[in-house]
Amino acid sequence: MRFCRSAAALLLSILPWWTTPALSQTVLPDCTVVNAANFGAQFGPVDHDATPAPCALNWVEGGRKMRVVWSHADEDFAVNLSGDAVAGFALSSARPPHLIDIDKDGWLDLGVLTLVGMVNSDYEFFRYDPFAQDFRALGAMNGAQFARDRAGYLVSDARSSCCARVISFHDIRQDSLEKLMEISVRGGEISGCKVTIGAQSYDAADGPDLLPHAPDLIEAYCNYYDDDAALYERQADLRPADGEKYVVPDGTVFHCALIGGTHMVTVTHDGDHFTYRYGPIGGRAELTLHRRAAEVGVRAYGGTEIAYFGQISFQNRGYTYQLHTTYDAVDRSDDQSAYARNNVARGLTVMKDDSASGPVFDKTCLAERAYDAIATLDAN
Repeated sequence: MRFCRSAAALLLSILPWWTTPALSQTVLPDCTVVNAANFGAQFGPVDHDATPAPCALNWVEGGRKMRVVWSHADEDFAVNLSGDAVAGFALSSARPPHLIDIDKDGWLDLGVLTLVGMVNSDYEFFRYDPFAQDFRALGAMNGAQFARDRAGYLVSDARSSCCARVISFHDIRQDSLEKLMEISVRGGEISGCKVTIGAQSYDAADGPDLLPHAPDLIEAYCNYYDDDAALYERQADLRPADGEKYVVPDGTVFHCALIGGTHMVTVTHDGDHFTYRYGPIGGRAELTLHRRAAEVGVRAYGGTEIAYFGQISFQNRGYTYQLHTTYDAVDRSDDQSAYARNNVARGLTVMKDDSASGPVFDKTCLAERAYDAIATLDAN
C-alpha cells in the first residue's frame, strides 16, 4: 500500500503508537507481584480461598505497550480473554497470567494456570498474532510440571497415582496445541514404561526408531524414577522469567530498552508524581528518581504536519536526564510501506548542567522495545 501523507492518514498512523490502552484509567498492581504473593511458586496456590484484587500485566514489544487487565473468575475453570492491542485486553481466570514465548516466534504469549485437582493443573496458552494484533487460543496441557524438551516438544508431567506419571509431548500444529505422544511411567515395586502414539502402543526399546531425530528421548523419560537428574539436561522449564523481564509497571509513559540490550529506562506517571527508573533489563533499578509533576519537564508538540517531538526531563544533583522521542511521518525506507517503525526514534540523554562539552550519556532505544505516551501528558 502506497504511503499517504495527508493529515488524516497521518493521524490514523500515529494513533496505535501514541494512544494508551484504555480498559482502566486506574493504576493497578503488577500481576507478576500478585502471582508471587498469592500463589507462591508457579504451580499451585498457597491458599485455595485467596481472591486477589484486579491487577495489570504490561509489557513493551513491537514498539507498543501491551496491557492485560486481570480479574478473578468466580468459576474455577472459566478463562475468558477479550479486547485488542489498542484498547487493551481483559482476562478473567482463576490465576493471573504469565508471559511466555510459547511458540518461539519472538512475540510474547499468555499462559494461564488453573488448578484442576490436588496436584495437576491445566496450563492454557494464548498465542499473540502480531498481524491480527490479537491473542488466539492454542489449547491446554495438563500436569503438575511443564517444560520444553531440547528436541522442541512442550512437555507436561501429570501425576496419576502415588507411583505413576503420565508424560505428554505436544507441538503447535495449525494454530492449535496437539498431543503427539504419551509416556506412562511407573516406579516402586511395579515399574514399567509404555509409549503411546495415537492409538498404538510401543516398547521403550523402540525409541530410536520412533524418534530418529531424538533417539535418546524416550529412554530418558522412561528412566524418570531412577535418574530424574537426566531430565534436567533435556528440559527447560516453562517459567515466565524470560518473558517477564520485559514487564513494565502500570502507568508507564516512557519505556526504552537501550541499544546494547543490557539496560532499560522506564518513566511512570501516577497522579501528581513521576518516577524514573534506570537499570539492567530484568534486574533492580540502579537509579530511581521520584519527583512531583511540577518538578518534571514535559514537552510535546508537532513541528509540522508530518513530524512530532516530545521529551520528559528530570533534574538530579547537577545532571539532567532527558527522555526524548521524535516521529517523522515520511517513510524514507520503502515507498510501498504505509508506516515504518524506523520513523519513530527514542532515546536517553544525560547532560551535566554546568558543562558545555556535550552529553555525558547518549543512547538510542531498540525500536521493538520502546514506547511512549508523552503526547497524552500535560506540558510543564
